[in-house]
Amino acid sequence: MTDQWTARTSAGATFSRAIRRDPAQALLVFDFDGTLSHIVSDPSQARMVEASAEAMKRLAKAKVQMAIISGRPVSSLIELADAYDRRGLANAHLFGQYGAEYLNMTTGEFSKPNPKPEIIKARTDLAALSRVFPGSHVEDKGLAVALHVRNTEHPDSVYVAVEDECREIAGRYGLTVEPGRYVWELRGASVNKGDALRELISELKPAAVMFAGDDLGDIAAFEALSEIKLHGGPGSSELRSTCAVVSASPEAPDLINYADILCKGPDGVAAWLGWLASEVTRRSPRDTGLDLEQNL
Repeated sequence: MTDQWTARTSAGATFSRAIRRDPAQALLVFDFDGTLSHIVSDPSQARMVEASAEAMKRLAKAKVQMAIISGRPVSSLIELADAYDRRGLANAHLFGQYGAEYLNMTTGEFSKPNPKPEIIKARTDLAALSRVFPGSHVEDKGLAVALHVRNTEHPDSVYVAVEDECREIAGRYGLTVEPGRYVWELRGASVNKGDALRELISELKPAAVMFAGDDLGDIAAFEALSEIKLHGGPGSSELRSTCAVVSASPEAPDLINYADILCKGPDGVAAWLGWLASEVTRRSPRDTGLDLEQNL
């Protein structure tokens, strides 16, 4: 444990042991922005924290399975995560658009629904709204469109001011509203990160699963993880250990309530992943390292 992260529950404190029992039966699932990368003013400039990428490479070498579930399109994930050049992502499962898109990095299997024509109409309306608030901008995600207000002069007040209009536009075109950190996203698909996580667990049937996220759009995945652990579901008969990792931010304080491991932003996630990789790859099968349970 360091000042970058802390184990808040026994599930978080013992998760490394669950992975060490059989790394090939462990699944680590990540959000991207705010978790594996820092939030930046220009979303196209986001990049993975190198320390996280290095830890994921070590864990993947130990046969731990990896996945990313992001609001970004898969094509954006591939570019910004350097997915084809990262050894830690060579066999990963990439879900884009909250799970509407899917790429299996091992097999090349790729699925993507056609975008709704209503997205184009909503984009026009959001662009008009953006002109009212200097510094805001519209991002076209293909299956979704988003209004970012982080770069306005008063992002907190602007975020609140545009909510009703964003929801009205979404209702006008039958779209799903996804609030985020200084962003309102309108999506054509109703699938969420929880759906994607359930699908992955059902397919892979892992014994240990972690999900790491930082934003409101990640709540569905945190809740799905808890629900599967408590009440079962496809693939749950093999599931013995779960861990919710929260990349904390002042913009989404309520997520702390889900945390088994609480990290100070993406750098904290990187620090915890580095520690986890060291624990999982230690030669001795005994837990002779840091006993986190003593610190709970």
